[in-house]
Amino acid sequence: MSLDTNEETQEAQSPLANLAEFAAQSPYDRLVLRPGRVTADGPCGMEVLDFEWDFESHNAALESFSRSAEYGDWIASWVGDGLVLKRITASNNTLQDWVSAGLLSTLSARLIAGALASGRNVLIAGADGASAGLSLALGEQSVRPVLVGGHDVPTPPDWVRAHTLQDVVQIGADRLVVVGGRDGGVVDALFGHNGVIASIDARRLDRALMRFELALAQKVGADQAPLAMLASVDLVVVLDSLGSGHVAEVVELRYDAGGYRPAILMCRGVEPMPEALVPVQSPLFLDELAALGLDEFVRDYEHALPPEPPAAEPEP
Repeated sequence: MSLDTNEETQEAQSPLANLAEFAAQSPYDRLVLRPGRVTADGPCGMEVLDFEWDFESHNAALESFSRSAEYGDWIASWVGDGLVLKRITASNNTLQDWVSAGLLSTLSARLIAGALASGRNVLIAGADGASAGLSLALGEQSVRPVLVGGHDVPTPPDWVRAHTLQDVVQIGADRLVVVGGRDGGVVDALFGHNGVIASIDARRLDRALMRFELALAQKVGADQAPLAMLASVDLVVVLDSLGSGHVAEVVELRYDAGGYRPAILMCRGVEPMPEALVPVQSPLFLDELAALGLDEFVRDYEHALPPEPPAAEPEP
């Protein structure tokens, strides 16, 4: 066997070389490895991968570098006793990718995009990885998107990353995406800007609303927090509780005597197609979308609504 052949064999058997090749061809932005278990964050959330990584592979990687190393578009780092790979440049992530994967319907994607185009704000509630992926996909629908926060999220091509919300005004962004905000950045962005897509780590609608209202109360006071909710959030997009990235509900916040109430516009679990994300009522701004030139969407949405129940017959 020649020396060249021997080197090729060793490289093919190297766990890190196999891992780097797999990562380069994958749609994921982060891989976390422990012996016997490999998980990944991609555009559609977190998942467990069928990738062989045992104690021998883990120890071989540990012997190769002690802190971090670069592999093409990836940086590998030791975090505790886990190996973490993060992509330096963003992977492809479009709204059509989410629709094609069945994570949200075409109609719901058009509804959310239309709400943003009309200057409304959207809060995405779900696991961090999935909510960040959907936020970035929605941001791609604009001309000058700006990303704030999410320092472990690669900046998509042609985007501007701003360090503060004051920078956003100077840039003149038409779409502001805030991810990974747990320090008031999400509250400040939604409260003071339009066309904002922000995410919150919450697996249920009620928990998302409670967490956001409590954060608003620290800013404006508890008595003004319900009104501030209406001034900040128009739609809440709730991802499923499993972190898979499936959109479970699209909810509109509406004014009432108690301050605000959530109204479910689209959801899953409706017969005869319980797995589909279907409309159950119209948003209050549907006529405004028609005025913006989205007449075809308005017709499609109204056509997909369930038939109204027959009026009750008057008692004799």
